Amino acid sequence: MFVGLLDIDPQSSYTYNCQLKSATGPELPSCSIAASDLFLSVPKSKIHAFFAARLIQARQMRGFSQRSLGDAMGMGKERGAVRINRYEHQVTAIGFESLETMAEVLEVPASYLLAESARMADAILALSHADESQLNALADLIPALVSNPEFLEKLQEVMNLPKTEQAMSLNDLNSGRD
Repeated sequence: MFVGLLDIDPQSSYTYNCQLKSATGPELPSCSIAASDLFLSVPKSKIHAFFAARLIQARQMRGFSQRSLGDAMGMGKERGAVRINRYEHQVTAIGFESLETMAEVLEVPASYLLAESARMADAILALSHADESQLNALADLIPALVSNPEFLEKLQEVMNLPKTEQAMSLNDLNSGRD
């Protein structure tokens, strides 16, 4: 029987020291493991499933293979392919720094990768393309639309009209302001 001890090396947050001991025999040599090589089994949960789905969606949307995404994130082709595969199959959880790097490489907000539904992810992606004044207006508009279902329904009706009729509806709205 072997007992493994795992301690964080105080000199480096990226290296873990391990020591295997035999219950019946001599102590075995110690070893060091890079944190990036230490895969922890992740219990499957909703957030991991959401992340895996968004990762696959964003990776395919940007035309990355698992290998090319890992390489673009600075993990190298082989190690990167394994790591991305492990994220997508919910075997390994991603850390904040890797999440930030991944989001930058995929050109999506990190919140997109954690969205709980495809519609929420679409909304986050759309918001990421808005400028500051649009974001401010949308930040006020979204709660108003949520709290006023009747207004939201009317707006949806206008959005479902052909473009020319949408323009006429907007003109009617503008003329009502004068």
